[in-house]
Amino acid sequence: LNENKYVSGSTTTNRLDLDGLRHQVGVINDLHLDPFYDPSVESDRDCRGLNPFKLKGLDSTNDLAPFGRYGCDVSPTLINILFAKLKELSGHIDVLLVSGDFTGHDIAAKRGKADENYIMLKSVISSCFAQYIDPSFSKTIIIPTIGNNDAKFHYEFPQTGEEADEYYGFLYDLWWNEIGANPEYSKKDEVKETFMKGGFYRYDHSDKISFLALNSLYWSEKNEKFSSSISHSQLDWLEEQLRDAEDSRQFIINMHIFPGMYNPGARQRFWLDEFTNRFDDIMLQYGHKVILFNGAHVHIADVRASWVEDYGSVQDLLKDERSTKRAYFANFVSPAISPVYLNNPGFSMFDIEEDEMKVHNITAHFLELDRTFQSKGHEVVFHSIDFAEEFGIDEWSPQTILDFMDRAQNDDELFKRFLILKLGFRLDQEEEALTVYENLNMIDFSNNNRIYWCFFQYMRAEDYDACVKG
Repeated sequence: LNENKYVSGSTTTNRLDLDGLRHQVGVINDLHLDPFYDPSVESDRDCRGLNPFKLKGLDSTNDLAPFGRYGCDVSPTLINILFAKLKELSGHIDVLLVSGDFTGHDIAAKRGKADENYIMLKSVISSCFAQYIDPSFSKTIIIPTIGNNDAKFHYEFPQTGEEADEYYGFLYDLWWNEIGANPEYSKKDEVKETFMKGGFYRYDHSDKISFLALNSLYWSEKNEKFSSSISHSQLDWLEEQLRDAEDSRQFIINMHIFPGMYNPGARQRFWLDEFTNRFDDIMLQYGHKVILFNGAHVHIADVRASWVEDYGSVQDLLKDERSTKRAYFANFVSPAISPVYLNNPGFSMFDIEEDEMKVHNITAHFLELDRTFQSKGHEVVFHSIDFAEEFGIDEWSPQTILDFMDRAQNDDELFKRFLILKLGFRLDQEEEALTVYENLNMIDFSNNNRIYWCFFQYMRAEDYDACVKG
């Protein structure tokens, strides 16, 4: 495979752990495997769901696309190419976060559809893990989470105990008895106890590092008409894990639909307010125990940070001294494998240094999908971006992300660079990249991109709305 790197350094292959204290983590999400992908059919005619070409009336290419096509979900060939690249770059991944949405769009049925959809959905999920993930990462711990396209009915958590036993039993057996190094984990009984209740669990990677996988379907605003005790008890469990942990233990949290706001042409709220606000309260109190929070769902890579005003001391507050922003939560969004939203397919990697308890060497890697079309000679070319070199994010922390936000808000060229690269495009594709964001109504440089920066930093709907109103 060819590779065109923008930067050097941490994107080199085989980052060896010489002292046993470095843990290498890979992140893949939004695989959206489509077993019916046709390389000869245009995106606006045959791709699943309401892709951007259909929504916006954009022109799509009819070029033969054997590996994948913008606006379409993922072929088995595309998955194999990306997994081969991840293995090449890493040598060995210690932990692989698989952050949901394994099946192509519209395979998860709307309520009332026939059970045949559910049979197909489980078959596609099984294929993702047994045919593609496990052969590539058979000695790696796999930490999957459930996405909105992975349930029997789109976005819905199981509504009865019988449905939960069947669905969570299927996933538990696949994920903890059949793939990667998971069957060897000594605390599978603890995983199973919470997983069978609601699809969430904890994995202890070492004496100091734990992973929490959460089922965000229970908090989605799409489920407002349903209620479940799990919606609250899962947040209780999360708070207990952070509150009761040893002082030396740190956590990585993984989920599919992260809390907060979005605005691709219209205001979107990801979670119901009561759950967003409760989660935000938990992070305000215990966020210092979380070294990285990973979400997915939006397909385009991103970073977000939440903050509060910090006056330093009561005396400073009484003196009306100038406050500073104190960041307490940061959300990493890894790029999607599916190019359905006109992004290049990608994945990300980072290292955890256990002795210093920090996350660094954050990189993202993209296949230049347009170069795989027939007219371009079916070239397979990757490029990599290093978050330290490109954005000054040399170590992941809420404050580092907030500092980046402050710099990018005051530097249009840095912000444009960020927009281009996180979409998976090359820097010489500025016009094409910004057109994608403009078609989604996400940027407006004449108004200092107010909407973007509001959802970047405000998790709660009321704070976001106040920011947009100015």
